[in-house]
Amino acid sequence: MINKHVFERMRNEVRRVLMAEWDPICFRDVPEAADENDMYINGVLKLLMEFAPDAKIGSYLRDIETKKMGMTDLNGNPLLPEAERAKAVTAVQSLRPLFFP
Repeated sequence: MINKHVFERMRNEVRRVLMAEWDPICFRDVPEAADENDMYINGVLKLLMEFAPDAKIGSYLRDIETKKMGMTDLNGNPLLPEAERAKAVTAVQSLRPLFFP
């Protein structure tokens, strides 16, 4: 069981990484938008706790972009380039050793 303080620290780290590395709607430089990704943090944490592979985390973020945010082109493809999503996944995965050694 993870105590409340550790869980809050985990949430803050995931929030920081998502804000810095995953920016499908270009709000990174808008301080008022700092909480935009908060509704997705628990899903990312769950995947980290499950030791999900990169592909699963990438798929989760892609689904958010396309299905929840509607950030697609006319063919339904995500607007965020795959390389940017992959960079975000790598950053998220880098948090795992901090909390799940």
